[in-house]
Amino acid sequence: MQHQTLIPPFHLPRKQLRIALAVIFMLLIGLRLYVCFFSGLPNWHRDTGDYFSQADALLAGGYVNYFPNGLPAIIALLKWITPHHTDQTLLWLHVCMAAGTGWFIYRICTVVFRNDWIALLALLLLAIFPTQVNLTRWLTSEVSSTFFLTAAYYYYLKKNHYASGVLFAFATLIRTEFIFIVGLLLFFELIRKKRLNWRLMITLFIPLFLTGMYCKSKTGKFAIAGHSKVNILFSVTASGENIDWDYVDKHPEIKTEKEALQLYFKRMRNEPGPFFKDRWLNFWEMWGYPSSAKGTRGNTERTIIFLGNILMLAGGLFTCWKNRKRFEVIILAFPFVVITGLHIMMMALQRYVFPAEPFMIALVAYMLLYMLYGLRAKKVIRNV
Repeated sequence: MQHQTLIPPFHLPRKQLRIALAVIFMLLIGLRLYVCFFSGLPNWHRDTGDYFSQADALLAGGYVNYFPNGLPAIIALLKWITPHHTDQTLLWLHVCMAAGTGWFIYRICTVVFRNDWIALLALLLLAIFPTQVNLTRWLTSEVSSTFFLTAAYYYYLKKNHYASGVLFAFATLIRTEFIFIVGLLLFFELIRKKRLNWRLMITLFIPLFLTGMYCKSKTGKFAIAGHSKVNILFSVTASGENIDWDYVDKHPEIKTEKEALQLYFKRMRNEPGPFFKDRWLNFWEMWGYPSSAKGTRGNTERTIIFLGNILMLAGGLFTCWKNRKRFEVIILAFPFVVITGLHIMMMALQRYVFPAEPFMIALVAYMLLYMLYGLRAKKVIRNV
């Protein structure tokens, strides 16, 4: 049965739709080309050097089990193709992947909401959204992981679970926390349909298993990432922007992930007040008024991010409530739930929410169109 909503299905004439898409994509690509190549803003993050070092290890036939090796594998491929222009090539790839993310969000909206206005508005908002534009210039994992995540979602909604599983695996090999997003999808699908989605599970498992086996052959340990202990130690005292990056060196006695977890829970038991205050500050750093990022982010930028956060939170709550019986809408909030939940409990940087933003923007587009249709309906009633 078709779900009844204030927003009816609507499809623009093909020619008008193509023109609108062309204009928005030119805007999306143009803004990202500017910020990557002409703004004069830096491209290397504190993590970028480690990604490139891991890429060099892969090219040399080795394996560094620290960051997930998804992004280093991409960098290694680009180094092999363009050894002298890898930075610039990766930035071009970021622009292409950002355009791909826009395309998949547009298509997700057409599948879920069946309304071209919602899909076009979501694409337009994504094209101009400040954090989505700005973070494209950073040579980190956000852009590539978001591209694979949105692609995986699109094929999941289209019930192409083989392709979806592989794409979820690629996203997880770049950002390991995404495995929990897949876990939520599989769990809720099991509750609804009373059966496991074996096609998705198998195609998800194979790339992760092969990566873990390759890691084991090189390091003796089966893993897809090896920085869990370090991240847990950082999280013991992490409080919003205040992350003690030297905390690992202060506790050389901590040798294993289990010991790091014990230290984490020890602080939670011994200092519950400060511990839970830090959890709130982590949330505020991601979805509230962010920090100055050690003086690199001005008050204007912080206010813009804050207003965007308020809009996304409102859009998420409104749209999920109005569509609370529609599984295909509710699952769009899963990236927000997983990323926010994990980084509240661990450590938080504002850029960590980047992969959740396109999905929240899609929910914002629905909210704005819902309000517009509501205003039009009231105007018609008054004129009758």
